[in-house]
Amino acid sequence: MQGSRSGALMATAWTTLMHNGDSGYRAYARAMGGVHARLKKEIAAIPGLRLMGNPDACVVAFTSDEFNIYVLADALSAKGWEVPRLQRPACIHFCVGGAALQKLKEDPTKTVVDKYLEDLKEAAATCMATRGEKGKVRVHACMRGWGFRDRARDVWPSVLTTCRRRKAWLASTAWQVPYRTEPL
Repeated sequence: MQGSRSGALMATAWTTLMHNGDSGYRAYARAMGGVHARLKKEIAAIPGLRLMGNPDACVVAFTSDEFNIYVLADALSAKGWEVPRLQRPACIHFCVGGAALQKLKEDPTKTVVDKYLEDLKEAAATCMATRGEKGKVRVHACMRGWGFRDRARDVWPSVLTTCRRRKAWLASTAWQVPYRTEPL
């Protein structure tokens, strides 16, 4: 269990496999694979949106050549979604996990991903109609998670200064994914 990741992740995966059994794990993986394939297909069909490559795993990233993708992210955030925003290139993404398979309390015939796609289509249509607006780019929630949201203005400049002094490569995605393998 050597490496940069916590052994707790592997222990959790092992415990889940033992609890669900091989057939339960495979059924869950098939269901998540189906959601992933559906997201790729439906997002690619939404006018104004374009997939970022051909994702093979759980994250489906997309952008727009028609409107500011961050305006779409703002619209989804206003509907209650947590929207990860990425830079260089500008895009947002949806991470397929167990939550995407859950049924909605207000409508048990729909899953979370059904609601997300409805909201995404509606927000994309609005963005296509109101092109030219500017959305918000955000630093990933690392500061917010510490409970120092108000202090982020004080802390972030010193982080950037430290990285510049070390002549570190600093792309926004280095802060998006805490387990990134490239050195900072």
